[in-house]
Amino acid sequence: MTFEPRLIQVFAERLHLSDEEILIPEHPEIMVAYGAALSIKELFEGAEAAVNPSDLARILEQMKASGEDGRAESAPVFFASEKERQEFEARHRREMKTWKVEPGVPVRAYLGIDSGSTTTKFVLMDEEEHILDSFYASNAGEPLEVARRALLDLRNSWRARGNQLEILAVGTTGYGELLFEKAFCAEYHTVETVAHARAASRYVPDLTFLLDIGGYYGGAVPFHH
Repeated sequence: MTFEPRLIQVFAERLHLSDEEILIPEHPEIMVAYGAALSIKELFEGAEAAVNPSDLARILEQMKASGEDGRAESAPVFFASEKERQEFEARHRREMKTWKVEPGVPVRAYLGIDSGSTTTKFVLMDEEEHILDSFYASNAGEPLEVARRALLDLRNSWRARGNQLEILAVGTTGYGELLFEKAFCAEYHTVETVAHARAASRYVPDLTFLLDIGGYYGGAVPFHH
């Protein structure tokens, strides 16, 4: 875990935080481990025997020598078959509702791109904030190429409908925020948790906390009113 000055500055500006409201741990890279260590006494209070670090080291060496990796083999699989997985996905699939545009009508819209660590998403939104189109796919190890092909498909699909598509501006966010901003000459880019916070607060004015669980890491954003 790192705390880059640029990210801190962006959060402070977007959330209107004062210097007193910005708390940076002395050693952020060990913050989670430090919390786990502080919790040991409470979690194991009353246990018959205390954990001895030297015993743990000895057990690990024994496991390495025997070839054991310590993983249990009894955990059930998520899906017993491909058919079961497909049925699960079908039950939980949510279709994106898009605004209907008549053929031949010029389309003026904004394009938002989220370059995630494992997937690429974008949304096309008109000036009244109607969702006109969207895209979601795995990066397949080539995020720029996946996005390039998707954007060409977007353009071609609107042409096929007889609509002239005019992109008013492009915004990028996510793991590849700066990469996509440079590659597609975007007018705007921002940190993904800031993008989440801005969108959520627009539609849920009394929001107080936002939790993001992404493909690479998660984040939490507190709100001030």
